[in-house]
Amino acid sequence: MALNKIAGPSEEAPFATYSVESLKALVTYLEEQMEEDVFTLFRGQREDWALLPKIARLNHVGDVLSAERSMFTAFRREAVAGVDLVPDNDWDWLALAQHHGLPTRLIDWTTNPLAAAWFAVNAPAARLDRPAVLWVYRPDDLVILTDEDRDGSPFTLEQTCVFEPRVVTGRIRAQQGVFSIHTLEMGERGLIPFEAAEDSLDSLEKIEIPAPVFHAMRWSLNLCGVNAASLFPDLDGLALRITNDNTYSVDEVDASGDDGDDEDDEDA
Repeated sequence: MALNKIAGPSEEAPFATYSVESLKALVTYLEEQMEEDVFTLFRGQREDWALLPKIARLNHVGDVLSAERSMFTAFRREAVAGVDLVPDNDWDWLALAQHHGLPTRLIDWTTNPLAAAWFAVNAPAARLDRPAVLWVYRPDDLVILTDEDRDGSPFTLEQTCVFEPRVVTGRIRAQQGVFSIHTLEMGERGLIPFEAAEDSLDSLEKIEIPAPVFHAMRWSLNLCGVNAASLFPDLDGLALRITNDNTYSVDEVDASGDDGDDEDDEDA
């Protein structure tokens, strides 16, 4: 299945959009569109949700900055007993909090496009008419923070930036994780999604993956060693990979034409 460019860039769609229906087509995109000397990040999403940090997608107790400060302070205070390596700065604390599900001003990216593809298709789609999305982000050199740039506070940045965290968990290493860190200046309608911000339009592309091919792409990725166990190098990831190897997801059952009996369908 070939790579298909379906839109943009234009005023309505300011970044190019592609569609891929197989891992082979995704690799074709990478071979045709990637440049060796350009730092490129990827993010996989089950649906085309807005590129917003989790802290900006919640109903807060109070304003967003107060809620962020309260949650982050509590996490730093109480998480010390549960980590082997205690971070010594707020940047690494933010990375650790993000990877354990705390709402932060970070968005997860990876330098590994196959890892991003797995996150996009690792479970059946909620609706067959909603494709998964693989975002491609080529940040400008000016927004890529060095270690020296991180001497200050991550909470006082005046523009969206990108930083590579120290490896404070095995998952960050396995997923080749990188973060964009966002300002939280709210307008009348809340935080502007990253894909709608004027200074990010030239650096983004979107790849859509149709829902009916999720199961086939998962299979191809697993053949390449990209699965739950490789991306989550702990017992949780191992258990999920073993489960996936020995059971069928809903979309895999549908694709095989074997619906099973009613009781099995309900359990699934």
